[in-house]
Amino acid sequence: MIRRAHVLLLADEHRPGGKMKDKEIASQLHVHVNTILNIRKTYVKQDLQAVIHRKKRITPPVPPKVPGELEAKIIALSCSEPPAGRSKWSLRLLADKAVEL
Repeated sequence: MIRRAHVLLLADEHRPGGKMKDKEIASQLHVHVNTILNIRKTYVKQDLQAVIHRKKRITPPVPPKVPGELEAKIIALSCSEPPAGRSKWSLRLLADKAVEL
């Protein structure tokens, strides 16, 4: 958020010293010139809030491997008493027990 705001501030024509060129902004903020262009383009097409705040993802970046109900059962199992001869549940024991159930 801060870096995007800095890009807009440095690209502002009314800032003291005038606006900076895209290459200067990119080197000062350690970003690629295309990032500067994308931020400015978003600001022109939408508004300040669209630039500063990224849009929320609708779905997670990686889909869950197990459904919520199975995850809850595995968590409950891991909180229960471990099998005889074991002091705690290992990941392999949990996986084997989950397949068994």
